[in-house]
Amino acid sequence: DLSKVNAMFNLDMVGRLNEKNNLQIMGVGTAVGLKDLIYSKSDTSVIKLSLSDEGYGPSDHSSFYGKNIPVLFYFTGAHLDYHTPADTYDKINYDGMVKISGLIFDMAKELASSDSRLQFRESGPKIETGRVSRRKGITLGIMPDFAGAVKNGLRADFVTPGKPAALGGMKKGDIITAINGKPVNNIQDYMFRMGQLKRGQTISVEVLRNDKKEVLLIQL
Repeated sequence: DLSKVNAMFNLDMVGRLNEKNNLQIMGVGTAVGLKDLIYSKSDTSVIKLSLSDEGYGPSDHSSFYGKNIPVLFYFTGAHLDYHTPADTYDKINYDGMVKISGLIFDMAKELASSDSRLQFRESGPKIETGRVSRRKGITLGIMPDFAGAVKNGLRADFVTPGKPAALGGMKKGDIITAINGKPVNNIQDYMFRMGQLKRGQTISVEVLRNDKKEVLLIQL
């Protein structure tokens, strides 16, 4: 019974807290007062928070957001071992996971013990823009900034060697602002633009690199 669900917490890739202790939390705008509650339950001297309002994202929480349930998506950042056999236990930051677990436990305890429920607030689209799904196998070969830390663009957190983006000159940290002249303001725009492309096609990708605009030609 979804009417009994107060919020959905999604812990997706939280095992590699970096040396700067940066934790990304997406969905903080999906309930009234949720952002303030997060700050009240977080010791920012221990974990530095990067917050994004939008509720939709490429992970399990999106289906809950689509049903008007407040969501929080916790994420410590992309890495090249994602979905590969190289993502092994020895690369986990266990101390970091303890810090994150404590933060999330305090949030969950607060919501579970409160007499009042969160008031849902729509924050961004609930589905991929335009309802166009991404074509299977069509990819630039990047690991995007899932949490949307950059506004008015999508940052490439990793660029996989030998893949189209790398071969076309894209670099880690580039901010994608347009594909084939059409704007990319966030990950929803990016997924929609990619869904319109075909294998073998050569596309133009506008990026910001060190605050300077560059146009890359990339063959898919």
